[in-house]
Amino acid sequence: MSFQKKPISDLREYQVKRMKVLMEATPRTEVEWRELAELTLSCVLVFNARRGSEAAHLLMEHYATASADVDPVLHSSLSSVEKQLLNRLKVVNVVGKRVRPVPLLLTADMDAATKDLIETRTVCGVHPVNQFVFALPHSQKGHLSFYNTLRRVAHNAGLKKPHLLTTTRVRKHLATMAQV
Repeated sequence: MSFQKKPISDLREYQVKRMKVLMEATPRTEVEWRELAELTLSCVLVFNARRGSEAAHLLMEHYATASADVDPVLHSSLSSVEKQLLNRLKVVNVVGKRVRPVPLLLTADMDAATKDLIETRTVCGVHPVNQFVFALPHSQKGHLSFYNTLRRVAHNAGLKKPHLLTTTRVRKHLATMAQV
C-alpha cells in the first residue's frame, strides 16, 4: 500500500515554491504582486485555520505592531517546544468576530512575503489610501476576496478537488485533529 501526500501539504509545497519565485522577480508587475498577495493570504488562512475575513482584513497598522514578544509570566509557563515555536513565529492581532482581537501566526516565509508586499505596493498599482495588506490594486478600499483567493490558489496548485478547500472545512479539520 502506498501513501499519498495530503492535499494541504501539496498546497503548502506549491505556495512556498511560487512565493520564492515571485519574491525574486524584480521589477514586479501588478499581476505578479497580486499573485504574491493571493499566495500569502492563502498561506495565512490555511496555517491559522481562521475565518477568512479575519486575515483578509489585515491592516498595515496591525502588521506594524506584530511581534514575537509574549508576557513574561505566560512565557515562563510554556514548554520548551512552545518556546521554540514562539521564536519562529510572529503574532499579529486582527479584529475578529464581535470586535475581539484574534491572533494570526506568521511563519518566516509569510512574514517575508508580507514585508515584500508592503514595500512594493505603490510601484504595483495599490492606491496609497488603501490600508489593507492584501489590497486590490487600483482600489481605495478593496481587499482580496478570501474565498476566491483560496479557491484559485488551490486550483493552481493542482489539487484534485480545489472547490472543497474552504476556511470552514480547514477549521473543522483542525478541530477534529485536535480532538484526536
